[in-house]
Amino acid sequence: MYAPFLNLRTQQEYFDYYVNNYCSNPIYTHDGLPVYFDRDRFSHAFFKSVDRRSADKSQFDIERAKRMNWIKKVLQDPSLQIYAGYDNKKKKTDHSRRVSIVVPERYAVIVRFNRKFDKCFFVTAFIVDTDDNLNKLIQEEIWRMPTHFVY
Repeated sequence: MYAPFLNLRTQQEYFDYYVNNYCSNPIYTHDGLPVYFDRDRFSHAFFKSVDRRSADKSQFDIERAKRMNWIKKVLQDPSLQIYAGYDNKKKKTDHSRRVSIVVPERYAVIVRFNRKFDKCFFVTAFIVDTDDNLNKLIQEEIWRMPTHFVY
């Protein structure tokens, strides 16, 4: 196991943990980039859709929540491969998104950059549910800082 699970009793306790441990100060990645967390991302990151087609994110996902404390570890882990995101609308690789994956645990953390590429914002973290989805993520380009940006 990558890290111990976070075992809290209620959804409110998980929310409080998220706010207290992630939203008050940025988390710095292993390569020095600050990642900012917004309280509003809690429901996107720790809820799931009852029906995948509806994308309603109405059900609290305890399996995601139990891995909440992994997010910081993933962002700070220099041994993980980091992949570029993918823009579904444009159907192309998107280096403004960075996907860190713990392959054996099938766990992914996604952040997006601001326009200056000097800080990031937490997008989501999730358990990759199928081999097909895992293969799609790890077949993306290796993430790299655009050459016209220096941080």
